[in-house]
Amino acid sequence: MRQYLVKVHCCGSRWLIHVPAVERWTPVDDKKAIESTARTMIADLTGVLPDSFGVDLAADRVLVSVEEYAAGQAALQRWHPARV
Repeated sequence: MRQYLVKVHCCGSRWLIHVPAVERWTPVDDKKAIESTARTMIADLTGVLPDSFGVDLAADRVLVSVEEYAAGQAALQRWHPARV
């Protein structure tokens, strides 16, 4: 089973997740939604089912704001989940 590294940053009252393998990041409001959001993002970008791969959550550095992260990550794109 394929494993994906998910870097997790504390960002004030929010969380920011970054998946290097798909070169995308996105903010998350609820800590409990980190893994499910990461799975949805990976599945959306790779075209596979969310339960067909594993995720390894890794704590990364604390951020002041989402804007701080975005400014330093010009090569990465922000992922926007589809609205249902």
